[in-house]
Amino acid sequence: MKHTNTLKSNMGFSKVFILSIFGLISLLPSSLIGQNQQRVRVSFIIKTIPDIGTNKIYIAGDLLNMGPWQADKILLSRVSDGSWVGSIKLPINVGIHLRFTQGDWKRNEQDKQGNPVTHFLVLERDTLIQHK
Repeated sequence: MKHTNTLKSNMGFSKVFILSIFGLISLLPSSLIGQNQQRVRVSFIIKTIPDIGTNKIYIAGDLLNMGPWQADKILLSRVSDGSWVGSIKLPINVGIHLRFTQGDWKRNEQDKQGNPVTHFLVLERDTLIQHK
């Protein structure tokens, strides 16, 4: 009987160990995972303030194919109404952090207090993001 109890205890330990490994994997930065996963298209339409002039708008993010965190990696295109548009393919079901910049970290989207704004998303399908 003691052997059976030990076996049950070891099986419980194995389950806990496996769950712990999955937990640790989920803590890895998104830049280290998701590179071979199914991808979906994310399209952006960014409306900017009028005084942005001829400066360019970029998307920077924490995934490997986004830089990572390279402020001038993904250039958006300016269209006739003054909006900036573009699209990229990103992995599904992976947490993604991104920022809108003008090509460097001195000029990026800020909140009313002047702090940089970082957006977070998890994609499940093709997505359109409209942002002002």
